[in-house]
Amino acid sequence: EEEKGKKLDRFTVQLAGLADVFVNDAFGSWQSHASTYHITKFLPSYAGLSMQDELCHVKSILNPSRPFVAIV
Repeated sequence: EEEKGKKLDRFTVQLAGLADVFVNDAFGSWQSHASTYHITKFLPSYAGLSMQDELCHVKSILNPSRPFVAIV
């Protein structure tokens, strides 16, 4: 489990000090970790190419062509 409060802030600032920008290319990172979420408070942040590609395909998942088949 990650630290909280001042320890989390201090760690995040240390991480941010190692970079000029943050590029998130991990669409599946749902939990807010220092290295994927909190760091965006300290660095200019952008979506990477893989994340952009996945976001472009979300529309087809939310509004699929009908009829469609799902095998679970």
